[in-house]
Amino acid sequence: MRTSTLVAASAGTVLTGLLGKNTTSILTSRENQTNQSFLPRDTAYAIYFDHKRQTDPEFRKSLKRNNRRLARAVKEEAEAQGAQERESIKKSVQQAQDEGFPTDLEEKEAYFMGQVARGESLCAEGSDKVEAALCFYKALKVYPQPKDLISIYDKTVPKEVLEILAEMVAMDAALKLGTFTGEGGSAESSHGMYTRLFAALCALATTANAVTTIEVKGKDFVNSKTGDRFQILGVDYQPGGSSGFTKDKDPLSDKDACLRDAALMQRLGVNTIRVYNLSPSLNHDDCASIFNAAGIYMILDVNSPLYGSYIDRTAPKSSYNAVYYEQVFGVIEAFKNYPNTLGFFAGNEVINEQSVKEVAAYIRAVQRDMKDYIKKNVDRSIPVGYSAADIRPWLMDTVNYFMCEDSDEPSSQSDFFGLNSYSWCGDSSYKKAGYDILTEDFKNASIPVFFSEYGCNEVTPRVFTEVQAIYGEEMTQAFSGGLVYEYTQEANNYGLVKINDSDTATLLVDYDNLQKQYAKLDMDRIQASNSTQTSFTAPKCSSDLIKNGTFLSKFDLPSRPSKVQDMIDNGLSKANTGKLVDVSTTAIPQKIYDHTGKEVTGVQLKALSSGESNTPGNSTSGSSSSGSSSDSDNTKDNAAGKMTASFMGLVVGAVVAAASVL
Repeated sequence: MRTSTLVAASAGTVLTGLLGKNTTSILTSRENQTNQSFLPRDTAYAIYFDHKRQTDPEFRKSLKRNNRRLARAVKEEAEAQGAQERESIKKSVQQAQDEGFPTDLEEKEAYFMGQVARGESLCAEGSDKVEAALCFYKALKVYPQPKDLISIYDKTVPKEVLEILAEMVAMDAALKLGTFTGEGGSAESSHGMYTRLFAALCALATTANAVTTIEVKGKDFVNSKTGDRFQILGVDYQPGGSSGFTKDKDPLSDKDACLRDAALMQRLGVNTIRVYNLSPSLNHDDCASIFNAAGIYMILDVNSPLYGSYIDRTAPKSSYNAVYYEQVFGVIEAFKNYPNTLGFFAGNEVINEQSVKEVAAYIRAVQRDMKDYIKKNVDRSIPVGYSAADIRPWLMDTVNYFMCEDSDEPSSQSDFFGLNSYSWCGDSSYKKAGYDILTEDFKNASIPVFFSEYGCNEVTPRVFTEVQAIYGEEMTQAFSGGLVYEYTQEANNYGLVKINDSDTATLLVDYDNLQKQYAKLDMDRIQASNSTQTSFTAPKCSSDLIKNGTFLSKFDLPSRPSKVQDMIDNGLSKANTGKLVDVSTTAIPQKIYDHTGKEVTGVQLKALSSGESNTPGNSTSGSSSSGSSSDSDNTKDNAAGKMTASFMGLVVGAVVAAASVL
């Protein structure tokens, strides 16, 4: 409650009220009797007051009566203010209930995040505690497990706001949550850390809350909070290639490598990576959190080259089984809680010249099973799509087959479509590379389409002039950006960065050229929302959509294998489920060299603010020195600096993890 202004009444004011005008006259006449009296009037009052208090019983009684009256007045004012505040709280709760709360899962998520963010902002401002508490109350109303959220509030929300929130909860019969005492202590003792922890939360001083989830609307990816269009500026990330993958090591299981590469990608201007081969049994928390902190999203392939972990294009029926879904659902479980998980690929170039005709139905069935699993076991919608080879005779049949709406199997529809295309080589042109045809073909697609691989290497070094076309005004009406193939230099010579034997990295000319092309982009224009783009609807599935006689024109899908329905209904048993963790180190431990062999110093990860994704020019860390040259045998620089993030990031991580279960 607010402190009464009556408490601030001065002793001089009380004294004057007790003594009246005669006292003032007496003191004044005494001052005039002698020029030797230089006592200030307030001091004289104090002396006379003390004398009267000690020698005059009636004065003492009068003083006590006035003190009681003053205390009563203060109490009455406090009670009046309390009643007024309770009435305000009651009206606020009633108004919120009258307005109602969202029931749709995606709407709940957006509503929850919006209310928590506003509550944090109001707490940081310290302006309206009732309104701040109301925001947290509204978030509580749409949270599936309110008691869990209360335990987080109890550790993070300022005490005065939490007390108002407790009154709101008490007024809501549907929210019987007990008292706000925290874990293992009283309400008073549990508040010892409220202010510090919540300050960190409001300041978003940790790296555990960088990005906002991305969703699909019409033919666009959009920011789930702002509604702004999200264009993919990405690279394909598979250090060591597919041959370097094992069940014991994948591209997102090496913390030091991820920190090095995320910092270099952030410097490049990347906002998305694609990772092809993943082992769901490994711990990916550090790497996923590092890329999250860098503002970089992940599109993940659920298949791997290991036996039983992919659909065999020549014999899809035999490979479509419960063992296969241990891999597929395992990847979903491993990555579902990371906010920077943008989407999953159900397949990559499965349909090609060697594949049997029916394989398309199996890929669509995999999409169905994945989306049903996500709907049942994930607390937000994560898009699922397919990555196709650029086989022009089948290309439009492929996209039409996957994006059409089937009323019998509605969840089998692709949420997005990736195209692996290498038609722009060297300093080509929009028409010479056939980009004008691709734009025309895909301008009416009802789902987001992007280049899941691009970057022809027939001319080296690559100059990446296609970047200006892909993100130009014409192509952005049809495409949602693209992913350059690929980040690391492998035997096929498509790399931007060479990883040396000692884990140091050399930035190739291709890296510099791509960075320069990204720097020219107008991101405000590229990512501006477009209501026309988001209003596209999918065509109905029909054999009329398929023009090439060699492509499957039937939409009957295979039934789910034995045990797969149980996995969907009950979740994958013993799943290795990931979570965001605090990123405490931002300086990379390896040495970096430019293409001339000069060391690039000062490269480090820049932890972005909440809701911020990486953009070109966002991080410019690192500069070439005139010193040492690159050497594949150089050892790691153990003297690299470290910047330790606040331990309070653990609390933010808890809030983010809790928010992700909406």
